[in-house]
Amino acid sequence: MTAIDILKKDHRKVDDLFTQIESDGSDKKQIFGQIYNELTLHSQAEETFFYPELELSSETSGDVQHSYKEHQQVKDMLEDLASSDPNAAVWMTRLNELKESVLHHVDEEEGELFPKSEQVLGQQKLEEIGRKIEQLKKKATPGFRAA
Repeated sequence: MTAIDILKKDHRKVDDLFTQIESDGSDKKQIFGQIYNELTLHSQAEETFFYPELELSSETSGDVQHSYKEHQQVKDMLEDLASSDPNAAVWMTRLNELKESVLHHVDEEEGELFPKSEQVLGQQKLEEIGRKIEQLKKKATPGFRAA
């Protein structure tokens, strides 16, 4: 499986979790914990294995710098939500802001960065990065646990 295949799969999983948390208000903290862990691990995988390879090319380095900034915004929002009461009125508003940021980032990655990365890196390199991401995911321990 290539890095792009794995990253797209992550995107779908997080999108499903956002849908789930919006429809099941009874278990917000637990579902948010899954979102937190998925996004954190996804960012770590991209920033450790995928983005550094793309930074080497002038064709993708600007996109990667933009992606790093978006990752930081998402991380900040995750920490804000993690330290807030999910039953507070403003919490769902903040969660929707997080969702919009994530969807924007996914649209840019899948619409622009991933197609460029296929050209820049090629199939073999994307498969190699994919193996590294899979190894990272196997070793990962959740960073957020719902209370």
